[in-house]
Amino acid sequence: MNLLSTQYDKYYKNGDLSIYNKRFGKVKIPTNDVKIIQSSFLKILKNDKNDKIKILDFGCGDGRYFETLQNLAKQTNRQIEVISYDISAVGLQYYIEKLIQNGFTSTQEIKKLKSSDKKSRLVSNLKKDNLIFKILYGYEKDNFNSIEKLIGKNFDLVFCLFGVLSHIQKKQNRIKYIKMFRAILNDNGRLVLTVPGKGILKKELRCYSFLRTQGIPFMDATEKGDLYYKPKSSNTNFICNYHHIYEIKELENDIKNSNFKKEYSGINTILFPTKLKNKFLSKIDEYLARIGTKILPKKIQNKAAYLFIIAKKI
Repeated sequence: MNLLSTQYDKYYKNGDLSIYNKRFGKVKIPTNDVKIIQSSFLKILKNDKNDKIKILDFGCGDGRYFETLQNLAKQTNRQIEVISYDISAVGLQYYIEKLIQNGFTSTQEIKKLKSSDKKSRLVSNLKKDNLIFKILYGYEKDNFNSIEKLIGKNFDLVFCLFGVLSHIQKKQNRIKYIKMFRAILNDNGRLVLTVPGKGILKKELRCYSFLRTQGIPFMDATEKGDLYYKPKSSNTNFICNYHHIYEIKELENDIKNSNFKKEYSGINTILFPTKLKNKFLSKIDEYLARIGTKILPKKIQNKAAYLFIIAKKI
């Protein structure tokens, strides 16, 4: 099976015409994602009086949250530094091109990333007005300490969104990453996670659950909620990657056991993001997700496509 980075390199290939962008549409961000990011940023803006706000976008892909982050910077005169980390060289290369197209400039030479790169490093440092993007390439086989050293410390916000955490195999490893996020956050810093719920990949979830009851786990899908996903479409037959499907209680417990205090959790999206290409439909989904978070029991909320949690470092 191909490495996850290799799969995503193929996924992002051809930029705006990539399979990834055709699948999710030009606007890939559900409106509720924007609301969640905005609310966590405003809390930092209100409570932290430092001249600079430092944000980690862990698993940034080809820059799916670029416009959202750019809009955050417009709300303040403070310097906003965004550390954008990903394991896809192709995705990051398109991210850099997107930044340059939007008027960001670099004082240093930008060396082109290649899929064959096997060394984690700072790729580029681009700036426009009060917003700085530092693009970090992470070699997938790097050890945990190397990742933490590359990313750095003193963050006010850490975003790990769009199900990035669910691609990390084994519960103990996912908790290691959550604890790493805590270690690199400032006091009172916030962590924002969005993860898949039971509203997606239902057939796969039932199938892998049955296999585990029969003592026939497939590859590393050995824990409750684990599965491998392979799209049926012929143009995505190179994808076969690991997902962990969460329940809200499990997500809250993982956060608690990593010394975070939950501030808010619930439904991120009711529908899978591929069905939210229409902004009007995305807005309706956001409204229903917010109402559902307030009134529905967690057992029902678990059936949403995506869940979220905002947590404060303690």
